[in-house]
Formats: sequence, C-alpha cells, structure tokens
Amino acid sequence: MEKFDVIDNFLPEKDWESLSNKIFSPEFPWHYGDFVNYDNSENYFQFEHLFFRNFKIFSEHYEQTVKLFTDRLPIRSISRMKANLLTRTSSSDFHGWHVDGDINDSDMITGIYYINSTNGKTLFKNGKEIDCIANRLVVFPGNLIHSSTSCTDQKVRVVINLNWF
Repeated sequence: MEKFDVIDNFLPEKDWESLSNKIFSPEFPWHYGDFVNYDNSENYFQFEHLFFRNFKIFSEHYEQTVKLFTDRLPIRSISRMKANLLTRTSSSDFHGWHVDGDINDSDMITGIYYINSTNGKTLFKNGKEIDCIANRLVVFPGNLIHSSTSCTDQKVRVVINLNWF
C-alpha cells in the first residue's frame, strides 16, 4: 500500500525560521551536483548539502538539523540526509522517475521537507502530486517512484531529503 503523510507546519514557526535562515545564509555551504537523480543525469543539475550518509556525518549542521526531525518522527536509524537546491527554470522541468533507496526495500521511509514555497512539485508515478509549500513535510515509502520538478516563480526551490528506517 502506498501511504502518504503530508504534514503542514511541520516545525514550530521559530524552528522553521531558524532553519530557513541558516540554509539561505551566505555562509551555508552548497556543492554543485552534476545531476538531480541517477536515472536522468544528462540535462539537470542541482546544488547539494550532504548532512549524513552511510553512517558518516558530512556537515557541521547535521546534529542541530537532524534533531528537528528525530524529535518529531519515529526514526530508528538515518540512512541519508541532504538538502537540495534547484534553480529557477523558464518552464517547469520534470527531472525523471527514481526511488531514494532500493526499489525492493519496503522498510525505508523518505521524507521531503520543503524549506520555501514554490510552484515546483513532487510527482509520484501513481499520479499523486505534492505542492512545494514552506514548512511542509511529505512522508512516503522509500521505494515509491517519484520525481521533482523545477520552479518558475522563485529563484530557487530548496528541500531537505531525509531517508530513514
């Protein structure tokens, strides 16, 4: 069964503002990523900030940021946590279908947390669409096929992608 949870106002206002201010700060480090997902790498890029992957912390911001999620979600173990920054495009670009984990792994959970509101979307192969609204968290099985789209109404679309068990 494909279960979605869409949680608006996921963080208290002060926590969302603090996180948003940190991520949009000129001091927050972003790194060029040559693709948006592994399955469609030819035309799209993004900027990334890797917090955590494969049992290793990559960011000085990890502990403070992950606590915002672990205090509110039933997380046993984090698999990966990263922020993605997509730049505005002249038309809404579809980035290609993918899964965040193993298509056969039904235990992993994916959360996409929207830092800012844009007209970009998260699309699911089953036809479901989630609007990109600041301080919204969408939670779904990690093996569910999905895609992002770019935005046309803001300079950037920023999300935190979190995968856990």
